[in-house]
Parts: sequence; structure tokens; C-alpha cells
Amino acid sequence: MAEKQSNGSAGGQERQVQVTTRGQFIRDMSFENFKAQRKDWQPADLEHEVKLLLDISKEQDNHYLLSVKVSLETVSNETPVYLLEIDYCGLFAIENMPEDQLRPYLAVQCPQLLYPFLRRIISDVTRDGGFPAYHMELINFAAIYQKELLRQRAAGSGS
Repeated sequence: MAEKQSNGSAGGQERQVQVTTRGQFIRDMSFENFKAQRKDWQPADLEHEVKLLLDISKEQDNHYLLSVKVSLETVSNETPVYLLEIDYCGLFAIENMPEDQLRPYLAVQCPQLLYPFLRRIISDVTRDGGFPAYHMELINFAAIYQKELLRQRAAGSGS
């Protein structure tokens, strides 16, 4: 996937912002099916706790690695049923993007590109594990980014 945006530069020449997804992959995944290890498990209402973490790192020159880590812990009547942990990554090449736009793009747009694939994997793994497919809610990465900026500002002014 490539995305182009135009930025005015000195001398009237246009620099094209280019974003290319170089690849996406599962770096690590674990599915622990506690139900299969117990013979006395009875189906009941499942309660899910989801934790999400984004990690962005610069790999080389204009290449950035985005890691979306999800932990899905499911219990029934306070008894663990299954635990799914996945680290899903995307490698992005970004050229000619102004520095002030780079971090927001990496924290908002890039996760939005990866998220549908991650949701599908989680749904498939839970279904293939013998449970109802778990469909993660849609995530507003822009709101998460804004909340993190506010938290950082508050922490900076509180010091």
C-alpha cells in the first residue's frame, strides 16, 4: 500500500510524502486453552479483558516498525478459560513526511491499517480454539493518541 501527499517545499518544488507497507507479520502468539486442560469445565457466560499496547521503533533511515500487542484474558465464573496473547507487527517506509506529522501518523494511521488483520486473527484463533469467535471492538486510535498526549502534558507540568 502506498499513500502520497504533497508538501510545499522551498523553490516551489513539490515533495511527495510516500508511505509504503513493507510487510506485516505475527512476531509472537500464544493461545492457552485452560478449558481443554480441565474435565469439569461447563459452558457459561464468558467475560473478556482486553489489553492493547502500541510500540513504535525506528528500524533504519525511513523504516519504522509498529508492534500492536494484544492480551485477551477470558474467564467464566472467575475461572480462567483461555488466554490469547499476540504481537502483530507492520513495517512501514515513510519518506518526506514533516517531523511534526510523523509521530501522529505512526500512532494513528499505521495501527488502523494493521487492525483489521489483527482482529481477524484473534477471531479465527478463538473460534478454532473451540470457543465463540471473539470480535474485538473497533478502536479509535486518534482518541488514544490524544489521551496519551494529554497524559504526557499533565505528567510534564506536574513535575
